[in-house]
Amino acid sequence: MKRFIFSWWALCLTLSAISIGGYSLAQAPLNPALTGPQFGAQPALPAGASLGGHLIVGGVIPVGTSCTIVAGSTDTAGSCSATATSGVAVTFGTPFVSTPFCVVKDRTTASGDLLTAFTNTGFTMGTTVSADKIQWICLAAPGG
Repeated sequence: MKRFIFSWWALCLTLSAISIGGYSLAQAPLNPALTGPQFGAQPALPAGASLGGHLIVGGVIPVGTSCTIVAGSTDTAGSCSATATSGVAVTFGTPFVSTPFCVVKDRTTASGDLLTAFTNTGFTMGTTVSADKIQWICLAAPGG
């Protein structure tokens, strides 16, 4: 039993010493149920950090043309609901320095490559079905 207690405390001390972007893991809410005044403020980890293997993304919300951007979407990853059958476009909230590496997919209708234009400022899709859900993930090339 003594060995278990020592191991547990050693693990806790080790985790409290690890930090990401100036935030220690001891400050991060590992259990969302443990929030509120009785546990103190739980600061959010900065964009670009990861917790539990999940990349945390943040940034400016992109602008949709003929599509409604879903809450929580960013230039890095997001979704929109098409409101037209052509001319659906997403303009990045902050342009990339160079054309990013992106995957864009219509999650509602099986289709091939939807992109008709793709630049560092955004992308335009060809024929879509109104109300289809479009999703993307974009990662910056080296240098931004």
